[in-house]
Amino acid sequence: MHSKAIIDFNTLSSTFYVGLDASATRRIFEALFEKYGSWSEVRKRFVTYIDNRVFKGRYIRIDVLLSMLHDLNIDFESVRPHIMRIKSGDRGLPLINCLPISGSAELAALVAHAMGDGGLTKKRFEYTNTRPELIEKVSICAKSVFGFDNPYRRALRSGSAKPAFKLLYPSVIGRLLELAGAPDGNKTKKEFLVPTWILEGSMDVKKAFLRALFDDEGSVIRHRVGFIITKKSRFESNLIAFLKQLQTMLEEFGVDKSRLALSKSANGAIRGEIFIENLIRVEKFGKEIGFSHSLRKERLDNLLKIKRRVYARGESEHVILKTLSKGPMSTDDIAKAVKRERSTTYRWLSTLERKGKVKTVFPRRWKTELTWALHDFKGTFVPLHDAYHAIPLILGDGKCTASEIAAQTEVDAAHVLKYLRRYERERKIRRLGRTKNGILWALIGNGDDS
Repeated sequence: MHSKAIIDFNTLSSTFYVGLDASATRRIFEALFEKYGSWSEVRKRFVTYIDNRVFKGRYIRIDVLLSMLHDLNIDFESVRPHIMRIKSGDRGLPLINCLPISGSAELAALVAHAMGDGGLTKKRFEYTNTRPELIEKVSICAKSVFGFDNPYRRALRSGSAKPAFKLLYPSVIGRLLELAGAPDGNKTKKEFLVPTWILEGSMDVKKAFLRALFDDEGSVIRHRVGFIITKKSRFESNLIAFLKQLQTMLEEFGVDKSRLALSKSANGAIRGEIFIENLIRVEKFGKEIGFSHSLRKERLDNLLKIKRRVYARGESEHVILKTLSKGPMSTDDIAKAVKRERSTTYRWLSTLERKGKVKTVFPRRWKTELTWALHDFKGTFVPLHDAYHAIPLILGDGKCTASEIAAQTEVDAAHVLKYLRRYERERKIRRLGRTKNGILWALIGNGDDS
């Protein structure tokens, strides 16, 4: 769905030049010569070095052309069909006339990409990315908006394992994007906001803008979708205003209560982030906005496969107890089973612990590393990755061989023996003697020498 024209000839600056066909050239200059009598008078009137011979087949500044038409009382709309090309500067690469340009979804995406991994460098639009699908998307949008499908393409071969691709467009496209709201130059040292025509545009326009921004600067980590942008600290207020605009746009798609966070680095930069953390809101984001970035789209799809369900009263308790009936599990594993965030799952487990229905069997420092079991569970259970820390707990006041410890930790005896020798060097355990099953080990101060 296209809206009203965003860029037209009357919005162009004096840096733009236009090329007319022969019939329009003849019409305008015959009228000028007839009115002023000589080319020298024409040059004086319009402060430009130009005559019929010089002008033929060449370009003229848009402001000079508009001034001539006004002087001759010629309606611009009668000349518009005869403008064949436009360009930036007298020697810039010409572009087939694409004006007027409407506020379309494709234009919104290009403006967003200019705010993301692209940018305007010396007024030229450049876009760099490691994802071929995004390079192709930018090419398609540029062709749709400007009718230009021959950008300079280059594969960047750096030390990175992921090859990057770069598109470089002529300055006329960069200047047109600047008129549409794309920031020029170093974005970390530039104030910019979401263009008004996008804020007031259709939902398709807003969706294209948000998707392009999240394609370039977004992320999918754990149970949330994020967006990051960095500026110099003196632009903090502008950064916050921009992020709040994005939050408002997200709310229009039902993605409410996103979290805004700021952090400062040692080099004087400030990083602004938006987090969409609730899985219901993440699902809404995926459905209404989504990604074109194939890897992020895949991560989002995988995340939504474990989409939370709505539990009836008391049902969550039943699901947790049924899950633990299979054996001890960590907080993280239980969270995946009940399809909830770890913090929520931990609160549920703590409630069940107070009710005497579950217990911790291998406590660690962090709550997400706790291992839980049903209250009537008997025996020792040690997570595989905690075997080293489990050895002192297993030895306790007794004595064991490496094979006996291995049977309780699900780690092979060779690894357990390596851990035991490490504790021995640290003077935390000692050998008590050899049996037919191997060497007996005990904590220093425990056991006996028999």
